[in-house]
Amino acid sequence: MATITQPSLSEHRLGEPKAGVPVGQLFRDVVRDLRDITKGEVDLLKAEMRERIGRLEKAMMLFALGGAVALAAALTLLYTLNMGLTALFALFLPAMVAVWLAPLVLAIAFGVVGAVVLGRGANVMRETEWKPVQTRQTLQEDKEWLKSKVG
Repeated sequence: MATITQPSLSEHRLGEPKAGVPVGQLFRDVVRDLRDITKGEVDLLKAEMRERIGRLEKAMMLFALGGAVALAAALTLLYTLNMGLTALFALFLPAMVAVWLAPLVLAIAFGVVGAVVLGRGANVMRETEWKPVQTRQTLQEDKEWLKSKVG
């Protein structure tokens, strides 16, 4: 997992106010600095969400691949296997039982394979952290910093 970094508060051009600086200039500086901090937070959030969306894409591709493989295998083999299994069961069971038992056995087998692949996709989604952790952390740091400057 790639680490997303953002400049720390100490790297911002914020500093202690100097004596004799007009209040209007101080206000403009504060607004500019807050705008820069907010932009940095938004950029960090975008980067974190891009990373998570990449993991979601992987999970969705596994879901789609699992479904497509299960469907293709079922459509390709189902008729042939059903007929062969029905003929085999008919050797040992009445034909009326073999006709419904063969499709049931095949449906269970294909269902298990599909469930395994879908389970892998679900695991990828479950392992993905969806909360923007770094953004929340830096917002808390910014809040603490602002409190120290204002209070």
